[in-house]
Order: sequence, then C-alpha cells, then structure tokens
Amino acid sequence: MRTLVLGDIHGGYKALIQVLERAKVASEETLIFLEDYTDGWSESAQTIQKLIELSASNECVFIRGNRDLWCGLWLANGVTNPIWLAHGGKETIQSYIQSGVFD
Repeated sequence: MRTLVLGDIHGGYKALIQVLERAKVASEETLIFLEDYTDGWSESAQTIQKLIELSASNECVFIRGNRDLWCGLWLANGVTNPIWLAHGGKETIQSYIQSGVFD
C-alpha cells in the first residue's frame, strides 16, 4: 500500500482528478492533503466535494492551511477576511454559488 501526499490544490478540481487518475489511486491507499484546498481556481466547491468523497473510500489526512480556515469560517457563519477575498476568496464564494450549494 502506498501513501500519497498532495499539496496546494487551490481549487484546481480538474488537476486533482488528473493527479488521482495518473497515480491510479486505490481505495486501500492513504492520501495526505497539505493545505490550501480552495482559492485560486474557480472549482473550489467541486474540489471540496471530491475530497469529502475520497475520505469515504480512502484513509485521508487533511492538514488545513490559512485559506481553508478562512473558507471554513465563511461556510460556517458568513465571516469573510479581506485578505482572503482579495486572494481567491471571491472566486471560492462564486464557485459555491454556481454549484447550487445554497439553493
């Protein structure tokens, strides 16, 4: 069994899928994700959903970064950080709106 480490996804859902496919990740393998799952690309909501799905099929370790903490605060209670908004937070919020999570 392998342990794979992935870092700084920054909402790059398509890139995440490509990495998982190229690595031929099996369900018995451990995945360690290093910070910054959101912000940067416009697919943050899809990326988080995929990570949730992976945690159901694989042993996953999630180490959150500053962007993940800021996104979590926004999801939990609507709090936004101006630094976060200026550096990908707006795109993350938009990806959640477009995904229909808030319908």
